[in-house]
Amino acid sequence: MAETIIELLKTENYMILAVFISVSILLNLANIINFYSSHKKRRLNDLQLAVSNNELPEDFRNHLKNEIELEYFKIAHGVKISKLTLNAVLVLLHRVGDRLSAGHVIRASRLINNVQNIQNLSFRLELTKFEKYFAIYNIFFGVIFSLFGLIFSAIQMVLAIYVFNISSLLSSLFCVFIGFLMLYEGIPLYSIKLINEALTEIEQESVSKPL
Repeated sequence: MAETIIELLKTENYMILAVFISVSILLNLANIINFYSSHKKRRLNDLQLAVSNNELPEDFRNHLKNEIELEYFKIAHGVKISKLTLNAVLVLLHRVGDRLSAGHVIRASRLINNVQNIQNLSFRLELTKFEKYFAIYNIFFGVIFSLFGLIFSAIQMVLAIYVFNISSLLSSLFCVFIGFLMLYEGIPLYSIKLINEALTEIEQESVSKPL
């Protein structure tokens, strides 16, 4: 593999190099996931063992318990968040859980940064202008890359009957991969929109209720 990378660098085939590295990662994805999973399980076991040690100060054991909660959340949902954000997620799940699927709150947690006054019914999830524009950018170009890659892949599969161009096919699949990755980063913006709409409905219903 190293020889192939060096050869591609010498010939300045950077696009093929990028595709080659991406495909190599995909082919070894199972091994990477297994290694990552075993590392997480070992860390959880170490944390649980430390929490059970009564000789440690109570404050430190409480900190380790928080770490265990965050680790389980990351394992369950694939999102790394802070304890403050986790508390906000639990509040939002309780508040909008009967109106939206939990998946929207989980996706939105990747962009939650300001949870002040979350106990108030007037609370809304807010993004900075940069975060909002970056999410829109990812959605826009994610759709373009995904569609281009899928269409070009289909064309290459049809043309493969006459001439099979592996380089073009891998390049188109790489575009699909990049497109889906960008969509993954941008889609929380849509979830935040739905959550805020649900929060608005809840506040309006609360105000309209007779005393």
